[in-house]
Amino acid sequence: MKLIKTFLLTLLVINAYAQVRISNFHECWEYAKANNAQYAAEQIGLRQASVMKNINRASMLPQIKATGGIEHHFNLPVQLLPAEIFGGEAGTFQEVRFGLPYSANAAIEGSWQLLKAGQWTDISIARLDEQIAEETFRHYEITLKQEVAVAWYSLLQSEENKNIARENLIAADTLLKTALEMDARQMADPIDLNRIRALKNQMEIQYEDAIRLYQNRNDQLMHLLGSDRVEIVSPAYALESADLADWQNTGMTQDPASALAKLRHQKSQLQLRKSRLELLPEISAFASVSRMTFSENINMFSSNQMWFDIGVVGLKIDVPIFTGLRRKNNINWHRLADDQARLEAKYQQSQSQVKDLQLIRDLESSTENMAKAKDNRLASNQNYTLAMYRFEQGYYNIREMIDVYQEKLQSDNLYLDKITRFLIARTQMEIRKADADF
Repeated sequence: MKLIKTFLLTLLVINAYAQVRISNFHECWEYAKANNAQYAAEQIGLRQASVMKNINRASMLPQIKATGGIEHHFNLPVQLLPAEIFGGEAGTFQEVRFGLPYSANAAIEGSWQLLKAGQWTDISIARLDEQIAEETFRHYEITLKQEVAVAWYSLLQSEENKNIARENLIAADTLLKTALEMDARQMADPIDLNRIRALKNQMEIQYEDAIRLYQNRNDQLMHLLGSDRVEIVSPAYALESADLADWQNTGMTQDPASALAKLRHQKSQLQLRKSRLELLPEISAFASVSRMTFSENINMFSSNQMWFDIGVVGLKIDVPIFTGLRRKNNINWHRLADDQARLEAKYQQSQSQVKDLQLIRDLESSTENMAKAKDNRLASNQNYTLAMYRFEQGYYNIREMIDVYQEKLQSDNLYLDKITRFLIARTQMEIRKADADF
């Protein structure tokens, strides 16, 4: 029994240490960077681009290889010679086989591409590919950070929504009890009483929907964080404390999508240049040193076996003359690809400017709307408290109380929507700022 208790206690301790507590967006983002599987995969792609650049550089260095082999010629070539040479009759011929059935060779070969203009272009393209990979990763990182921000603040909003729905359900229940007491004294209109019952049912449905929405948003955030061993600690003031912090539209970095389009255009220009350089001849140097031997049997490595040395050096020139119009069509294709990349870069730059303007307008609008929604909710709650007091004292009838209660519900929903929009818009703006520090 003692062993079982010790085991269960150990499990509880392990579980307590395994649980990670996150209380703000900065911690949320840092955890996502450390555990999101797709983020790690994108980092690997970034390193692959750097390796590919080294591969292209290696192709310009001398290439050296060693070769060797053993051959068995089970059918040697036959030559007919006059039989007189071997003491035979004149006019007849004797079959003679030349060579030995077994041979072995070993060689070291080297080659070096002296002139191939496209190789230098390949290195430039590889450098651009590395920059493209960096911008692609940066674009993904910003996109993921925005997704995490939306998921984080949406979860806080859904938790606040759940709390408000519970408060409204309690208020509806209190209102219904008071109305039933008035009905018992025959002081309530049956229509108004049914309206209150309907409101309470609506509040129950809204509370259940709020719980389900919170669970769904929590699952989405756990997916982005790459773990379900996370405890979200959202203080009660998380949304209430949202202030109208000063922000400036300065130092915004270039949109990664626009920078990526420019780099792709530069790459298309290099590929067009490479296709034109394929018209030039290619010159390479080569050298080979080999040893060869022949034998009547397969034992060719005895001490008295004779080996012959062969050495070759030279230059090789390849001049393409006709390739079935492949080069011409290749140049035309890359020219069209370059035009396409140029237009896409122009379009992406314009789209990025529009997005930045929209982001600024969204933040300005959400800032103003959040302040108004806060004031509206404060006034509605004060009205509800005062109306409830008057209703209990008999100064307000049920119909007037229902109207005030519905105004409170509307102000609560408006507050939740506007404050979440503000937090998301502000976070996205800070993400786009060069000096953003989360």
